[in-house]
Amino acid sequence: MFSKSQGKFAAIAKGARKGKAGAALGSVSPPSLIEAIVYFKSSRSVQILGQVSLINGYSAIKKDLTLMSYASAMLQITERSLTDGEANPQAFETLNGSLCELGANLLNPRIILWVFELYLLKKIGFWLNPFPCPVCGNNLAVLGAKNYLLLDEGSVCCTTCDPGNKPKSWISGESVSILRLLSGGKRHYLENLKPSKRAESEITQGIEKFLKYHHQSIGELTALKLLDKLE
Repeated sequence: MFSKSQGKFAAIAKGARKGKAGAALGSVSPPSLIEAIVYFKSSRSVQILGQVSLINGYSAIKKDLTLMSYASAMLQITERSLTDGEANPQAFETLNGSLCELGANLLNPRIILWVFELYLLKKIGFWLNPFPCPVCGNNLAVLGAKNYLLLDEGSVCCTTCDPGNKPKSWISGESVSILRLLSGGKRHYLENLKPSKRAESEITQGIEKFLKYHHQSIGELTALKLLDKLE
């Protein structure tokens, strides 16, 4: 579970196997936004789940397998990125807002996922900033057909600059332009955004590489692999 005040923690609904916790289990099937009584004890690693009230079951998401895959990717990235027991209210609001937007189905779900990932990375201290070139200092890196996304700094260098031995990933000019729009957060631009298949692949892989570079223990994000198969 991920709480606004307690951060990430494990909990158990006692009596679930005997059918005594049916209402609670129906409310906590992911993704779900709930209000709950949880009995915390510092000496145990798994807390006890008490009374549960459902606030938002994200029903529109649960009716669509593809949207469920996007939601699962968001949940898995959140679970792998955060440390147990550390509250992060901003990350909590980012996740809830992204799930609500996903359920509204007014924006390309892939774009919602990208924005969520970039915002979450920023909330946990890693900012992917595709505007300046760290090599020459240009405030707006000059783009070409092929560019370098620098994984250690989360920036893009000018197409004429040499990043040397810095860890990097190839990325097209289209993908960098889209990353800049995503970072700007101006929704009216995002609504009309139609990335090519190549850009979709580059941005998805670029963000994942950046995340794994700074979170080496994050492991394989299976939800993203399932999403690729569905689409």
